[in-house]
Amino acid sequence: MHAATRRTTESGELRYRCQVTEIVAATTPLPTANLRQYVEDVASRNMRPVEFARELARAYANTFARKALRLIELDGSRSSVRKPGAATTQDAAKLDLEVGEWVKIRPAEEILATLNDDRKNRGLVFEQEMLRHCGKTYRVLARLSRIIDEKSGRMIKLTNDCIALEGLTCRGLDNRKRLFRPRGPFFYWRESWLERTDAPTGGAAK
Repeated sequence: MHAATRRTTESGELRYRCQVTEIVAATTPLPTANLRQYVEDVASRNMRPVEFARELARAYANTFARKALRLIELDGSRSSVRKPGAATTQDAAKLDLEVGEWVKIRPAEEILATLNDDRKNRGLVFEQEMLRHCGKTYRVLARLSRIIDEKSGRMIKLTNDCIALEGLTCRGLDNRKRLFRPRGPFFYWRESWLERTDAPTGGAAK
């Protein structure tokens, strides 16, 4: 098993292999317009019909809204439209969060102020779906110090803070190009997007 998950390049560089790094070679791209995949999600009970209809409509509505906003920005008819990344505020003080601590996700306005025009903070992207969790409380699952790059198999050491929160995984919502994402990878958070808080009653996120 150990040998099967590692290989060495001709230059002597160690690369890692797993289901994630090999997924492109082992699968066939599925067009987002192919609705059969969503029907199968409902038929297999991975998603309730009501939830499917609601999230599908919401994803398309958000797509059209973002396109309309970009047209407004290009037209210049609304100078008040604010693009993410204005960086009007600096990152909050370093929290040095530990596993098991409870945190509250900061309001969207505060987080957007820390992003550049690509919705990134020091290289870490803030996904549209992550906005759904602003103002809610969660527990720290892990501090990430290294990850495997899915495309190359390289082990990457992270120099900046990177936090995973319990139960917060990407479901592919708010993005019609990857709806109902079955892989469910964890979202990654900067400490500046979080603040310490007391544990909620019952110990559940809310």
